[in-house]
Amino acid sequence: MVIHATMNLYNISRINLIIIIFLLIGSFTSAPLVMADSHALIIGIDKYNTIGSLDGAVNDARDIADALRTAGVKDLTTLLDEQVTKKSVMDEWNGMLKRSSSGDTVFFTYAGHGGEEPEHVKGSEKTGKDQNLLFPRFDSRTPYNAERLVDNEIALMVKQAADANISVVMVMDACHSGTMTRGVDTRVRKFKVRAVKVPPIKDDHLDPIDPSAAYINFGDQKELLYFGAVQDNELAPEIEIDGKPHGALSASLARGLKGAADMNRNGVITADELETYVHNTVLTMMEGQQHPSLMRGSEILLAVPINAHTPSSSILPVESQDIAIQIINSDKVPVANYMARLKGVVFSKNPGTAVLTWDVRRGHILNKLGDIVAYANERAVTIPPPPSARGFGRGSPPAAGTSPVEMASASSSNGLSDIEAVQKIVDKWRLVEEIGQYALRDPLNITLQPNDQLHQNGDKVVLNISGQSHAYFTLFNLGSDGTVNFLYPLTNGQYHDPLEIPTGREYQLDLTVQPPFGGDHFIAISSNEPLHELHQDLVSLDGKQAARELSVSFRRDIEGKILQIGVYGVYTTPKR
Repeated sequence: MVIHATMNLYNISRINLIIIIFLLIGSFTSAPLVMADSHALIIGIDKYNTIGSLDGAVNDARDIADALRTAGVKDLTTLLDEQVTKKSVMDEWNGMLKRSSSGDTVFFTYAGHGGEEPEHVKGSEKTGKDQNLLFPRFDSRTPYNAERLVDNEIALMVKQAADANISVVMVMDACHSGTMTRGVDTRVRKFKVRAVKVPPIKDDHLDPIDPSAAYINFGDQKELLYFGAVQDNELAPEIEIDGKPHGALSASLARGLKGAADMNRNGVITADELETYVHNTVLTMMEGQQHPSLMRGSEILLAVPINAHTPSSSILPVESQDIAIQIINSDKVPVANYMARLKGVVFSKNPGTAVLTWDVRRGHILNKLGDIVAYANERAVTIPPPPSARGFGRGSPPAAGTSPVEMASASSSNGLSDIEAVQKIVDKWRLVEEIGQYALRDPLNITLQPNDQLHQNGDKVVLNISGQSHAYFTLFNLGSDGTVNFLYPLTNGQYHDPLEIPTGREYQLDLTVQPPFGGDHFIAISSNEPLHELHQDLVSLDGKQAARELSVSFRRDIEGKILQIGVYGVYTTPKR
């Protein structure tokens, strides 16, 4: 993507996507932290009797339970798969409240399927639908249609705790309806999402619900903290994180609570640190495909002592790793012939673990979330994905009256002539993965306006960067084809950028979408000292397909420095 940029610094109010969690009440005086008792009920469901299974919900439950234990929560119950029934959940919830005292905190976390059903109180929902959580034995038919928890019931649970002056944390790594922000190309794999379409429920065995529950406003609950995976119009897919399937929300939360969210490295995680860390990490992991939905009560404090090892504030080198790639539609050319010519890759037999997928016929390179990130040749830019590729989402279909290009003419005769271009793309993604590991330690807040959808040739978008803890600022871009673009600070005939920018303000970059199309990745760095050596290397590599060379110099130039890093993907396509 060619960048026509206008760069501004200005004050703006904080975006309304707030991520919150409440663990332990304390003070920030010189006195020791005084911790209220905390209790937790953790639920994770992969196996369902009548609806599709999941792969990562149990992993999420175990990780969150481990993180809470690390944070000092001792009264903790975990229910997994067949252990989860409506009775067991309510019994454990009521028992937890009985063991709690005024001023305590209880956690209710859920990873599994969600759904929707007609509202129980007419006119209480704008959409006309209530949302629900589905348990393993759920069936729309009697008698197991009661194996679900409706949002009105959840509201009563919150009120029950509030009446006893007990704070509630609800973490819901599920979704109920919606789409993926940019759509998902199923050539990569068939993604599992944590939502199902609930058939009409007849002869409902659900216990009657107090109609007043429909009008309990979560936003009015002063000591409720709600932590949802997605916005109402989005889906939450499972992805591979550290070699296992997970939800991005749970993985980010667990990682933050284990110490990564302690950004100032003082041994205590504050509410601001945790919300910033989880928000930024979910966006980084999901390349803008997932946006958490959260609410925070007005009387919530946070002071989480770190009982695990707190990461060092200075950067330690991350070794560049070979990335997993799958090759599809290679026709008569053995996959081994391609692999022998590519460097820095390992062949993936499991599509879920592949960082990149190369569709040789069409010349498309895709990431693990199903985005087309680059094109192996100029002809490939004009070739749409196969009609059946988009399993769900908002991706624009081919224009009316058009049809996909024949397979045989989609790319080069056998794809081997595209090896050089593909190698540059592989080099770029190895560097993105490497920098992403740094970013997970202390990520900057990066957002894209007007949205994170697929942007077409000529569109205007704005990249916003905020949350800098340090004054010195660096920004560069890795284009879809591996081209390095140095953006800030520039000192040439046109620009005389200062090395420092004010902290507490937002940096704005106005962009116009132009070729090459695919996935550009912007890397922003906030540092406590000027990165002169990195700037010199970026100047020398600017405008070149030199991701491999930049990987070596980047690792060398930032070692031992104290800094924050943000990585953000912007995805583009030609208009069709």
